[in-house]
Amino acid sequence: MKKIIMDLKKKLIAIKYIKNRLPLIILTICMITCLFGIANANNSEKSLQPEQFIANVINPALFELKKNHKIDNEDKKRIVEKYILPYINFEKSTRLASGKYWENMNTNQKIELSKAFRNTLIVAYSGAISKINNHTEIKIFPNRSNNLSDVIIRTLVIQNKASTLKVGYRIEKDKNTWKIYDVNIEGIWLVESYKNQFKQILQTTNVENLINQLNKNN
Repeated sequence: MKKIIMDLKKKLIAIKYIKNRLPLIILTICMITCLFGIANANNSEKSLQPEQFIANVINPALFELKKNHKIDNEDKKRIVEKYILPYINFEKSTRLASGKYWENMNTNQKIELSKAFRNTLIVAYSGAISKINNHTEIKIFPNRSNNLSDVIIRTLVIQNKASTLKVGYRIEKDKNTWKIYDVNIEGIWLVESYKNQFKQILQTTNVENLINQLNKNN
């Protein structure tokens, strides 16, 4: 009997100890769970394949476009800004489009030109998705490159059996994720095409005029 009472006292002490420490125990469990989740998320991000990245960018935008049957140009811009723009390296796109003239620009000129070109690309991407409808499907081809940091992922936008559009994405690894810095539509790279326009203006005038021209067309 004495032994049973002693065991009962020990259990009561243990329960009281746990009860007093319960908030700390819960907090510790939550911290471990969060850290484990963050670690898994980081590992998942690091191990994300380039074609998986493109699928993660395209599919939510495609779903949104299919869900809204009647959308205007502003809606298209909103979808591009929400689902696509966060994954674009605008600084690199602008630098490549500017070519050799980039190095001669000051910091403020680079920032303002990047902003203007960003708005230009929003218009371009909005136009590219204008033909997507409820029947559109996008096929993403597997990456065949041995380059682990800079690749081209090719896709096929299928409207119907008789109407398809080839779209390629040039992406590079940026820290723990991928970033898009150029898009190819039916064999034409957007940045390369803008590079010729940038060159014509920068050869004859200046950066400020180029910025004004871009903002005017946006």
